[in-house]
Amino acid sequence: MNYRHGDLFYKQVDSLKGEQIFEGKRFTLAEGEATGHHHIITAPKVIITDDNGQRYMALSSKGTLAHPEHGAVVIEPGIYIEIREREHDYFLNETRRVVD
Repeated sequence: MNYRHGDLFYKQVDSLKGEQIFEGKRFTLAEGEATGHHHIITAPKVIITDDNGQRYMALSSKGTLAHPEHGAVVIEPGIYIEIREREHDYFLNETRRVVD
């Protein structure tokens, strides 16, 4: 399963990589730079790892990804890699993360 939630995309993968940075029930995945709203995952058990700046998320059971502007999405148990949407500014000739 794959999930898009605003500027975040979660693609299911086979295994976690990197070092664990969080284990608990609620984690802020991204903070809204423009609006101040946050993308928050809530589940009975959430594990977040970081592999040289690439983040992974593991859910042992269903979780809810919520954001006031994007609504809530139910995510099935599994392991996911986080992919942040990027955009290219042709005037500045640079690629950057999308500001939410």
